Amino acid sequence: MKLELRIDSITTDDTDTVEDLELLCISKERYGNVELCFRGGGWNIPFAQIKLYNSKRAVDADAVFESAKFLGEEICRRWNLQNQRIGCLDELPIEVSEDNPLLKSFMRSSRE
Repeated sequence: MKLELRIDSITTDDTDTVEDLELLCISKERYGNVELCFRGGGWNIPFAQIKLYNSKRAVDADAVFESAKFLGEEICRRWNLQNQRIGCLDELPIEVSEDNPLLKSFMRSSRE
């Protein structure tokens, strides 16, 4: 899947597919939150923020920062692991036969 961005001063090329992008977790301890970013084309492009408190108090931000950091790192770990698995599917020498429509459908959807 090709990733298209509409962010000022950032352009993407034809090689920016979801499978090519690594997910990063950037901790902002001062603000008590974590940002999830795509690393691609020399840029870290933020797209999500994990904030586990709803007040504007520093005490609340400090109390939940470690949980937010753990959650962000786990999301990144799973994303990057899944992309490695999808990349390995392209390298497998699997013959898709016409008599197995389930395998044929799986291989087609995993490469899109």
